[in-house]
Amino acid sequence: MLKEKRIPNTVFPIIIFVATISLILLLAPFVHHVDDDYCFRNDIVSFKSASDYVYFWWNNWSGRWAGSLAKYYYFSEIGPTPRPWLVPLLLLSITFSVFLIIRALYGTTASSNAAGFLAASFFLLTMSQPKYQIYWATAGFEYTIGYLFLGIFLYCCRRISEARDKSQLYAFVTLALLFSFVASGFSEFQALIPPLVLGGILLNVSYRKGVWALLLATSVIATSVNLFAPGNMGRKAGSEIEIAFLDILGDTILYGLRFVVFIYAVLLLITFHPWVSQQVTALGKQSAHYLTARGVRAVAISVITYPFVICGVVSWAQGAVATGRTINLALLLCITTWPLVYWALKSSFVKKIKDTKIYIKIGLSCLGLATALSVNLPDYAGDLLTGRAARAFEVHKQHDLLLERAASATDVLLPVIDNPPKSIPSSLVSDNPDNWVNRCLARSYNVNSVRTK
Repeated sequence: MLKEKRIPNTVFPIIIFVATISLILLLAPFVHHVDDDYCFRNDIVSFKSASDYVYFWWNNWSGRWAGSLAKYYYFSEIGPTPRPWLVPLLLLSITFSVFLIIRALYGTTASSNAAGFLAASFFLLTMSQPKYQIYWATAGFEYTIGYLFLGIFLYCCRRISEARDKSQLYAFVTLALLFSFVASGFSEFQALIPPLVLGGILLNVSYRKGVWALLLATSVIATSVNLFAPGNMGRKAGSEIEIAFLDILGDTILYGLRFVVFIYAVLLLITFHPWVSQQVTALGKQSAHYLTARGVRAVAISVITYPFVICGVVSWAQGAVATGRTINLALLLCITTWPLVYWALKSSFVKKIKDTKIYIKIGLSCLGLATALSVNLPDYAGDLLTGRAARAFEVHKQHDLLLERAASATDVLLPVIDNPPKSIPSSLVSDNPDNWVNRCLARSYNVNSVRTK
């Protein structure tokens, strides 16, 4: 008798991932430089070297030295449209970081490979404001690229714990030192993760404490270089934003809960599907064996707490709600660590899920999937199918043509972008020539002023 062929666990996750990536890449040709892109290009050409530029921004505006360095090399020579490899590069950064984090937590198995494709797809479909995360050069080099270095650092930590000979140990310790330092040079929220991870490891292991202590000390220094940069203090002092402690506390609790409840509710609903539940449970067992029960609980508590920290810091520093690129790293960590959180809560939820009737399981998982698909998928598909992205790109090209043909020191009138795309950033140039976006664009093309009709 012929044996029934089983479909590998990774087939459907790969199909979902390829479909998601393909849709996002179809929008890439319609991406255009906007707003801050021109401002940074204007600033970069006035500096003699990358080190001069990075030091200036570190000293006057932001401690994100690695992000500033990446922007310097990208914006030093740009045309009117982004490099064709920009969006693929940002997508690769997200994808590889997801896989590296999952392998760091759960090892290399069929379940972890399937989880990598599903987690990357879920993140791309549910992230806040993808137009700033994967379609905008400025934010991409300050936030998204940093995910890759964080993922490499976390994977190196895994390999350090498993290294059996000194040469392998020294190699991964060296890489961990390097990548923890670089990863801390992007967003302030990402800079917090390496010392927190290393501190947790040091508290939960009984071997190679000297190695972990060295890594922790290095990461603390790297994080301090970012967080305590003179530019951060100067920007905060110059913002003139004052917000009461109770308001900060209220924002932290309210918006933190809104984020955490939503993402974990969706993940739990999807996990009701028998196949998903099986994979998540398998990953949870693997992580529990590797991290110990105490380590699992520590990771779960840290990841659940992290969004509240972001909401509180953003409220204090900017008097605003943490959205978009500031909160997406928390989303990435919530998704990749979900099997850990699920395992930590297994006494409460696993039995209930197992005892639930199959048709209810399928119904709840479909509800969770539909919720996830409703976040970004309509915008991706709508921008492509309705022509919103193509029409906005044509207007951007008209802007380029009018500005390139304009004589020096003239006033340029630009057409308005009506019904702009939702998933791709559009220029914020307005009818006010003194608006900062208008001034950056005018300076970039050496004209007197720019405004819309």
